[in-house]
This record gives sequence, C-alpha cells and structure tokens, in this order.
Amino acid sequence: KPRPEARREVGRQGWRFAYGDGVATHVRINYSDGSKTLFWEPRGVKPSELLYEPSGLGDFETALIVEGEKAADAAAGWAIAAVFGTVWGAGSTPTDERLQPIASQYQRTVLWPDNDDAGRKHLTKIGNRLLALGAQDVRVVEWPTAPPGGDAADFKGSVEDAQALLDAARPFEPNDKRKPERK
Repeated sequence: KPRPEARREVGRQGWRFAYGDGVATHVRINYSDGSKTLFWEPRGVKPSELLYEPSGLGDFETALIVEGEKAADAAAGWAIAAVFGTVWGAGSTPTDERLQPIASQYQRTVLWPDNDDAGRKHLTKIGNRLLALGAQDVRVVEWPTAPPGGDAADFKGSVEDAQALLDAARPFEPNDKRKPERK
C-alpha cells in the first residue's frame, strides 16, 4: 500500500513592515497539500496597526483595498490605483488611524473582497469604517467568474480587464451582507 506523500514546503514569502522601533516580517509558507502557515517575526505584532502599501504606487485618484499582501502585490502590478492590503487577511481590520489617510486622500476607494463569506464580511467592516471616517465614494468590485476564495492575486485578466472591474464596481452599501450575483 503506497504511503501518502508527506506535506512539504513549496514556497515561502515574507513582507517587511516598519513596526515600533524596528521591523516586523509577516511570513507565509505554502505546503504541497495546499495548506499554508502564517506567522510574525518577531511575535507579538498587532496586524490592525499595519496596512500593506506596495512600493511605487504613483499618484492616483483611486485607492484599491484588497485582502492580504499577496493580492496587494498582484494589484500593484496593474498600476491603475493606489493599492493597500490588509494584513493577516480577514483576521484583522486596520485601525481608524491607518484608514483615515485613505478616506481623506482619495476621491474613490474600491474594495476587492476575497470571493468567500469571510472576505466579504472583512471588507464590509472596512467599508463601514471608511464611510464613518468621511470617505465620499466607496465601491465594491464584483468579479462574477472568480473561483471560490479567489482574490486579486488569482485574477488572470489583462490590465484593461482589471480597470474595467474597478470602473464597474458597485456603490458600497453599509452593512451589505449580500453575495455577488453569479452568472
């Protein structure tokens, strides 16, 4: 009888943040069975105090908020909006101190949730906070062909396709719990 393959590491990424008096690294390890491990070096980091901002954002009128650093890196590559990624995925909502500059600086903020209940709830919390902080135009991307759990890192369309999704984003409704329509 063949033995099942042992779970092995197949990829590792790390994102560095200025934190307190030093630097913290958020580490993601991917395994051969599709699972992942996330942790901080050093321990004790409060993810709600951080917001990932990929470098080279440029001067944009639109801010795009996605769940996680991996999705933020992918979206930043399109160069169509200032991109911010929540840290620790749906497990942590950024503080008002981190969200206030987005609410006041950008004419439009677009939320791109992961295609799952946790992702939609997570970005609904953020959308509510942005409105409370004075953001004028908050919208939500609806990606009808998204795979289950899919996010901006899974989007395989062109830059023009990504721009079309941002342009077609529906207005955010406070405490909206509906699921996007599937075609």
